[in-house]
Amino acid sequence: MCGPSPHEFRRAVQPFREDLIVGVECMFTWYWLADLCLDENIKFILGHALYMKAIHGGKKKDDKIDSEKIARLMRGGTFPLSYVYPREMRATRDLLRRRTFLMRRRSELLAHVQLVNQQYNHDPFEKMLQYACNRDVLDRFELVGARQSVEADLQMIGHYDQLLKQLESSLVRQGFVFNAQALREGLGRASLNALTRRICRTGEAANVVVSKQETKGPKYASAHDLRRSFGFRWAGKCRRPSALQALMRHSSI
Repeated sequence: MCGPSPHEFRRAVQPFREDLIVGVECMFTWYWLADLCLDENIKFILGHALYMKAIHGGKKKDDKIDSEKIARLMRGGTFPLSYVYPREMRATRDLLRRRTFLMRRRSELLAHVQLVNQQYNHDPFEKMLQYACNRDVLDRFELVGARQSVEADLQMIGHYDQLLKQLESSLVRQGFVFNAQALREGLGRASLNALTRRICRTGEAANVVVSKQETKGPKYASAHDLRRSFGFRWAGKCRRPSALQALMRHSSI
């Protein structure tokens, strides 16, 4: 066992450098170890946390037993591989995830305003509160407590709006994973932004229909359906097209 420092890791693996593969479960602390292995020319593989839990029956043990489990999975060829996200793109991905977290908190505040309005049996709001120009609704709440509760929600929503706008501007400047020209000739920044936000509806964007026998219209392929089809199509082949390989890797963002 070695501590969480590059020096101790180098010292621990020094006798095995000639034929060494480092396997790590996908936790929030794998970034520095992946970068260290890359700098030291050590092969690094990342394990899918959910699949690893399903294989060896839960993660309720200590680090020593867990490391042995990981080593046995690697030795037996049953280690579930996960994608090692590139170093230069991790911060942007984490910022996108943080934006999603903040957007959900904003949505919860908007939902609470709607609940308070229904709680006192007021008429539904005529306009959508997600727009700042439609939030002048405090006059309908006569009780002081209810008015202050809604006012607090609206003020927090305003702060979230400013923060999210700053984050989105920064994300646009940092760029996106996919090149617009590689996806579609002439695809603009706004269209690319919309496409990345609706990644779960990739099949609909590409007009890939799974089944037309649906009462609510055709069923479009999801990102998982497309990924499974790619796997069946290219199973057994030694090489994959680089564009397809990149799409498969980034389809689980």
